[in-house]
Amino acid sequence: MLNMTIAIALKAEIHEFLKLAVPLASAQIAQSATGFADTVMMGRMGAEVLAAGGLAALIFLSTMTATTGVIEVDPKNWTGG
Repeated sequence: MLNMTIAIALKAEIHEFLKLAVPLASAQIAQSATGFADTVMMGRMGAEVLAAGGLAALIFLSTMTATTGVIEVDPKNWTGG
C-alpha cells in the first residue's frame, strides 16, 4: 500500500514538473532557433554585418544581465527599512 502511495505521489510530482518544464524548454529552443536564423541571415550579408550583430548581441545581453541583477535587489536592504 505504501508503494502505491509513493507511486501516485511521484506521478503527480512528475506531472507538475512537466507542466513547468515543457514551456520553459520550448521557449529556450525557440530562442536558440531565432538566434540561429539571425546568424544565417546576417552571414549572407557579409562578415562586417555578422560581426556587428555579434557585438550588438553581446552588449544587449551584458546590459540585460546587469540591469536584471540591479532590479531584483530588494531596495529595503539599502534604506534600512
